Amino acid sequence: MNANVSNQASDFFETDAEIEKRLAKDKKSKEVENLGEPIKITSKVLNMTLVRGENPKYAYVAESGFLIRKINLESGKTVKLFKGHTGPVTCVEIIYNSQGEDEFILTGSWDKTIKKWDVKTKEIVKEYTVHTDFIKCIAYEPIHNTFISGSSDKTIRHVEVDSGNQIKYLTEHTRAVEDICFEDYTYTTFYTCSSDSTIKKWNLETGECLYTFAGHLTSVYKILCDVEENNLWSVSADKTVRRWDLDTLKNDLTIDQEDFVKTCIKVGGNIITGSRDDKIRIYDISTGKLIKVVDFHFDEVTSLFNIKSIVFSGSLDCTVKRFDLLDNTSKFITEVKVVENQPKTKAKTKKKTPKPTPTGDDLFTAEELAELEELMNDD
Repeated sequence: MNANVSNQASDFFETDAEIEKRLAKDKKSKEVENLGEPIKITSKVLNMTLVRGENPKYAYVAESGFLIRKINLESGKTVKLFKGHTGPVTCVEIIYNSQGEDEFILTGSWDKTIKKWDVKTKEIVKEYTVHTDFIKCIAYEPIHNTFISGSSDKTIRHVEVDSGNQIKYLTEHTRAVEDICFEDYTYTTFYTCSSDSTIKKWNLETGECLYTFAGHLTSVYKILCDVEENNLWSVSADKTVRRWDLDTLKNDLTIDQEDFVKTCIKVGGNIITGSRDDKIRIYDISTGKLIKVVDFHFDEVTSLFNIKSIVFSGSLDCTVKRFDLLDNTSKFITEVKVVENQPKTKAKTKKKTPKPTPTGDDLFTAEELAELEELMNDD
């Protein structure tokens, strides 16, 4: 390794490789600064949720700076700011009233609490302390007015919203529970994914684990159910996107990427991913082939949603940006026509050597440690 002979005091504790990486990020930040109609946020965007409606124009942003922000997507202005958490906010779920308005929100944080907020007053109306470690995800169940939450404490909790009473306490995962989604609008079954590399299907009423999907090699960050096609999609730190047939319970499509995949959405016949390498990738589901790369961010892409053909992305670079799926005009949007190193697609899941069960000493995976370091870095 070459000696670091920089005259900058801030460089003395960095290797040459680290300095080079930081300078490259600084350069890219200037190149992409004004791309994608940026909405600048005061801290890192950890999650986003679109407020549904006939003509949606609002979204909630969960921030590393302990805040939840409601933004107008058309003007880019903050219309409400929710303060009360004492750690980074990782997730936001909306509770709609009978008129379809966002009346309350549920938020989870590194402060180990889940809070219920009145949207109009911005006041905390209920606090839930059912977990003993970072809250990672929340899914609201409207039929019985309950929610399911997942945490770094490895557990899933099923809780009544009004009373705060815990209905179920599920402990099948052996590491942090990263995401939760319901199978359909009957809310009878749901799925969870974990940094233990598995995805599990659950019966909401009984709490029974109905099936465990094995195939990913390490942390699974995001899952989503495609009700129309009866599929489940998952993305992982093993650099793959996987589709699971919910009739056969088999992994019938695997797409390899160049870096950790952090989030995904499905838009029409495309699966769209956000990754650790700052890029958003669009794949044609029918072929599994990469068709477009969007490079508007200079840090990890953490969350995605769409309004018709417009895709919104949130990033650790403290911005919310957008692009049109039909747009190929920017040099930072690459339409892939002939690609020699096309990510491979596989019809079957790779066989792998069984991994040892994590012990109490294995507090974090390498991916979790990297995530913690990234979020704690305020640069």
